[in-house]
Amino acid sequence: MSFRRFVLLFMGAVLPAQALADGAAPAPSVTVGSQQTCGIVGKPACPLQNLMRQALARPYAARNFEELARGFAVTGSLNPAPREWRDWDALAEAGRKAASVGDADEALKSCTRCHRAYRREYIARFRERAVDH
Repeated sequence: MSFRRFVLLFMGAVLPAQALADGAAPAPSVTVGSQQTCGIVGKPACPLQNLMRQALARPYAARNFEELARGFAVTGSLNPAPREWRDWDALAEAGRKAASVGDADEALKSCTRCHRAYRREYIARFRERAVDH
């Protein structure tokens, strides 16, 4: 898979261009009244968005698999609704394992699956939630 086929999405995770065609839409931004508070041009990144850019997208793009594996471990620990979102941890662990053996394609699939499962609801419920890592 060619690196040129990847697209950097709003949340900061890297997904193949095909994922966009498969229905992964850009994330809506948060509004308070008529003010958008994060995640858009001119505003700071939202907390998880910033973490994903630094801990997942950056090491993925650099093919730094050791750092990427650590990023997946951190992301796995940030499940905001563990009783509801039972696959979050497993998806992060699958990404960590893939990164640990240098498998970029499988690591990316973990990102794609997690975004498809949880992105919209995370944005709706937890977008501005602080993340400790």
